[in-house]
Amino acid sequence: MAGFLKRIKVFAAFFALIVLVASASEGKEDRGSCWRSSKTWPHPRCFHSSICNHHCQTSDNAISGQCAFFFKKCKCNFCDDPVSMPLI
Repeated sequence: MAGFLKRIKVFAAFFALIVLVASASEGKEDRGSCWRSSKTWPHPRCFHSSICNHHCQTSDNAISGQCAFFFKKCKCNFCDDPVSMPLI
């Protein structure tokens, strides 16, 4: 049992390190004047924790542009520029 718990701790530390490195490499975007609800649902960038924390507001009944990360529901707002829009 102690070996299993040790493996879980190592895995958790490794996962936390990956999340930390990924969030540090993610640059903060300027919100600009086109700050509005995303037309896509859910926005593909909603699934990254640092982006969710930067771009989303916590909401009890988030529906449009919903971001669910670690049990936090958010309403996401993004600039719908050609870079962030999915190709159709």
